[in-house]
Amino acid sequence: MRAEPIIGHTGLRGVAALCVFIHHLHWDRWFPKTPFQFVAFLASWPGYAVSLFFILSGFILGHVYSSNINWKKYFIARFARIFP
Repeated sequence: MRAEPIIGHTGLRGVAALCVFIHHLHWDRWFPKTPFQFVAFLASWPGYAVSLFFILSGFILGHVYSSNINWKKYFIARFARIFP
């Protein structure tokens, strides 16, 4: 049986990834005084966004694989995803 996705966590993880992406664009340096101050605010917290992203990713992986896990398939899939 497959675990149901947690849409709220996945969405928040997407927001965290977006914060890091915006920070890498240096939005706050290009447009320091724009009406989009919220975007500049998001770009100013990249460390917290990275931490939040990894915490939520770990939680989601734990949630998905917590029921009836086949460890052999899990490690093969993780190795295949990481190994170049």
